[in-house]
Amino acid sequence: MTDHSGPTRQPDETAPDEGAAGQATGVTAGAAATAGVTAAQSAAQKPTVYRGTASLVGGIAVAALCLVGILDLLIESGTQDLLGVAVLALIIALATAYGIYPAAFSGEALLTVRNPFRTITVPWSAVTDLNARLSFVVHTEKQRYTVWAIPVSLHDRRKAERERLKALSRSTRPAGRGRMRGLPDMPRPTAMPRTDPIERLPFADQALREMRERMDIHETRTKAAALLDHTLDADQPVTVRWTWPMPAAIGAGALFVLLVAVLK
Repeated sequence: MTDHSGPTRQPDETAPDEGAAGQATGVTAGAAATAGVTAAQSAAQKPTVYRGTASLVGGIAVAALCLVGILDLLIESGTQDLLGVAVLALIIALATAYGIYPAAFSGEALLTVRNPFRTITVPWSAVTDLNARLSFVVHTEKQRYTVWAIPVSLHDRRKAERERLKALSRSTRPAGRGRMRGLPDMPRPTAMPRTDPIERLPFADQALREMRERMDIHETRTKAAALLDHTLDADQPVTVRWTWPMPAAIGAGALFVLLVAVLK
């Protein structure tokens, strides 16, 4: 998660007769503050990468097992079992395209979605809505795009809701016991949360909230630049390009299986 900690503001202790020293201190503090803001901006400019852990780990595991299987077949049977080799090669291509390759990159000015067959680049100014009902979808005025890298799990949502209800029940239980005993309700000290509340959300809802925050920040910067009569970097148009290596690998694997099956 992103660290939102900021610099601490110190009181001004400069004496009236120490003008030169105070001016030098002010210049030094201003330079330090500028450096801090620059560092924070550079950190904010780094895109956040979203990838489904289960699909990524599963894709790597399947590809590795199939590769071991191919080597074993070639060592044990040579070219006698080319059909098995071809099938395993096709599975590796599918595991790479659907499990390892998909990712989403949420940057300062745009969102890049890397799906199995297409890469979509959408500036935040072109995004009209984001939702994660049954799948994570990015809406624009003319089209909507599904983000394969961010799976929506209804099971995770139900689990998070149960945890929220349990925490709420634990927080209200002492007050209820006091009322049953005829004692006045005593205010309980508020405990500091051990984790960031957003980390308790399911993965898709975390991504949804963080991307909406990126959209709001970009909109605020755009409005501020317009008020100051400044222009930000021109937003890129929505671009969709085919990722040819993925369908080419799957097509080659399927053709290999077909040829071996026919010629066998």
